[in-house]
Amino acid sequence: MMRYSVRRFTFIAPLVVAISFLTISLRPAMPGGKSSANSPAPVAQFCNSGSITINALAAASPYPSTLAVSGMTGTITAVTVTLNNFNHTFPDDVDILLVAPGGQNAIIMSDVGGGVAATNVTLTLDDAAGSSLPNETALTSGTFKPTNFEGVEGFPAPAPAPSGGSALSA
Repeated sequence: MMRYSVRRFTFIAPLVVAISFLTISLRPAMPGGKSSANSPAPVAQFCNSGSITINALAAASPYPSTLAVSGMTGTITAVTVTLNNFNHTFPDDVDILLVAPGGQNAIIMSDVGGGVAATNVTLTLDDAAGSSLPNETALTSGTFKPTNFEGVEGFPAPAPAPSGGSALSA
């Protein structure tokens, strides 16, 4: 599991997307090192205050989108990412890389939703979700596993080279 104090998560989306705001939720371990979605461990949420615009054939604005994470110590046992009001005419073009403070990274969404336009869709990405995002069918609001259908993608600088995984626990 990841360990943090005051650090920054970097959200990297290289193509056109409009997201009203991004929320990252972190659940610290309770005494004894255990935590689960049903545990009383508090959940800390960190949100960016503005939208992220995904531009045609260019990096998103802002790129990267960085969230300052503070007040978290010890082991983080769960991470979820919520994309609020996701809009894109061709979601299959959108690739999102989440970079943790230590450089660990995961392609949390890539090549999903096919060519079916997404309008005001809220997606929560959670390793514990019951299903993955769809490959070729329309995206609908809900909670899904981080999903990458076409392997490792390239991201423009300052993104690190993707590790190839999609799990938020990377």
